[in-house]
Amino acid sequence: ERHPLLRSRVESLLAIVEDAAGDCEQANVAERRVIEELRQMGNEALTAWAERGVEKQTGLAQVEPNWRPGGKKKLYWYTTFGPITVMEPLWRNGTGIERPFSVVAGVACRGSSLPLQRVMTDFGADDAFRPGAAKLKEHYGIDMPVSTVQRTTEPHAEGIYAQDRARVIAPGTVAGVL
Repeated sequence: ERHPLLRSRVESLLAIVEDAAGDCEQANVAERRVIEELRQMGNEALTAWAERGVEKQTGLAQVEPNWRPGGKKKLYWYTTFGPITVMEPLWRNGTGIERPFSVVAGVACRGSSLPLQRVMTDFGADDAFRPGAAKLKEHYGIDMPVSTVQRTTEPHAEGIYAQDRARVIAPGTVAGVL
């Protein structure tokens, strides 16, 4: 009973399995519906995880001797399941602002998860960045600006290029293989 949205999503998956609505006779239709349900379930699970993390970090922040409440801000980031949004309490520490959930969770507002960065890099490296953004929409249902796909792909490509240049191919080997 702690996670009614997830329970509802599992029931929706079971309805597809049983073809309760009578509209999943074809495999392609059933597959699309399952993919969408799993996407929604993933989004709801990550949102519930984030909300629980905010609660946990709030409890820990309340016992910090020099921290006092400083309002709340909306925190959102993008994942392969879509955007995740929570209200994150801010804590004043002297003249600074602390955001303990963001730090512990390793997320930044308007950022992208590492799995999503990998997907954007794969799609962005395959073609130009515009088709990469279109593939992201087609395969994951995520609208992402072309500039974001570019800003994500280029640093990863630079890292791969640097690793490739640093690789030493010993004499008598083919591409480093004996």
